[in-house]
Amino acid sequence: MKLFISIVCILASINLILTQTNPAIISWTKATGTGYNSIIANVFRIQYSSSYSYISCHSIPSYSIGPWSNPNTPSAQNFTFKLPLNPTVQSGTKTVAPLGHIGIWSNGVSVYNADDGQTYNNLGIWNRNAYFWEGSSFDSCKGHADGSSEYHNHVNPICMYTSSSTSHSSLIGFAFDGYPIY
Repeated sequence: MKLFISIVCILASINLILTQTNPAIISWTKATGTGYNSIIANVFRIQYSSSYSYISCHSIPSYSIGPWSNPNTPSAQNFTFKLPLNPTVQSGTKTVAPLGHIGIWSNGVSVYNADDGQTYNNLGIWNRNAYFWEGSSFDSCKGHADGSSEYHNHVNPICMYTSSSTSHSSLIGFAFDGYPIY
């Protein structure tokens, strides 16, 4: 019985070590101050279980954002996103990415899909490309606020990294299915 308990404890310890080094737990830019409009910036809480990480943020980065040519102004959002620690490929029919949130950058800013909210004759088909139709309202980091005052990016958030042709791309976020975004 002691041997069984020892083996269970060893396996639990190994699982804890592996879980604590999972990128979906350790790859976040943690809040160290405020960003736009004195809102707590980046990720302010990281919790996890054996299967998920829970990331709490306001969708405000620590780098300077704005100005925008649209009338929307970012405000603090109280999000807690749930990400699987061990993503699996979806079998069967693939899911079409919805409008709005599809992931989260490592600094807690929301990742939206590439479409804007406008569709052909408001039929929900043939969505417009946000970069083309809304790009003039993006700030220098390629982000803007939507009608609910949520700051987000539809495209590559260029303020999060410096590009290099000599090194691997940095991990800059996660899709909601748990897969990393580089």
